[in-house]
Amino acid sequence: MRALALAGALLLTTGGAAVAADGDTMMDIVVDLQPDPATLVGGSAVGDFFLITGDVYEPGTDTDVGDFICSGVNLAELGVTAMDEPPSIVTGGIAGQVTQVHQTYVFDDGTLEVLGTETGPVMAVVGGTGDYAGATGTLTFEGALGATLDPPFSAPDVIDLPMTFLSARLTFSISVPA
Repeated sequence: MRALALAGALLLTTGGAAVAADGDTMMDIVVDLQPDPATLVGGSAVGDFFLITGDVYEPGTDTDVGDFICSGVNLAELGVTAMDEPPSIVTGGIAGQVTQVHQTYVFDDGTLEVLGTETGPVMAVVGGTGDYAGATGTLTFEGALGATLDPPFSAPDVIDLPMTFLSARLTFSISVPA
């Protein structure tokens, strides 16, 4: 069911996929991300590892289209007063980046693998499985906390979790080899 929902989200947000001259499939996939703060484990100091999981939704809806797994290491010590307020950098950070991460987005028809630093708005899609095997491209974040998104961000209305500084509208712009 989630694969059908993801395909619907793809068609609703981009009009479908295109085929490049080399036969690769080019597509944009737009989803809402809602990490679950209750799953966050790890420290907040520079060098500490962390892990968090969550859900992925069709934009502006309660349709769950996948799962999210993020692990990484802190590049800065973060001052977090509450999950519904942006964190501050206490010490460290490299050019404003606060974490180095590996993210996995799990859909019924495959996975997408992402590497990069946060809080940058763009990270690299470095592979995938299933329908996304060999995918490359970018993942762009548009924060939901304090942002005006169209359609409105869905997760706070859907689940019993607050919108957090980790919530986001995501756009995967990928190329999948023929």
